[in-house]
Amino acid sequence: MKTMVKNYKPGASVVITKDINKRLLDLKSRASSLVTLWEPTPGESLSGVYLGIRKNLGEKIGGGQLLLKNSKGMFAIWVGPVGTDLEVDLKEAALEEGELISLSYLGIKPQRKDIPNQMFDMMYRPSEPSYELTIENP
Repeated sequence: MKTMVKNYKPGASVVITKDINKRLLDLKSRASSLVTLWEPTPGESLSGVYLGIRKNLGEKIGGGQLLLKNSKGMFAIWVGPVGTDLEVDLKEAALEEGELISLSYLGIKPQRKDIPNQMFDMMYRPSEPSYELTIENP
């Protein structure tokens, strides 16, 4: 079997693997290790740039993780299932990647349906809107 590498640059390393799924799992594992799960205590705050939501992680019930990055690294915050305070706040804010966000952890609200509802005070600054100016000749 002959393998061709397109756009090969001299000096670049090329990894060819028979089992692409194993390679993808390895890359996913290394990417996950770059993210720190934020497990706050009441009164703690975390601020940074909003990167988006990771969904379908399978460890918690729904909601996924909010990802944010600051000078200390990349952090993941469990959002919780649909209807929790943070999930609702994020939906209403309709944040876009790159916007600044700050979360202050307030504690756990009395449980509903055996699902803890973590309370956060969320502040964010939307990115500046961009406008396109069109000047028409009279």
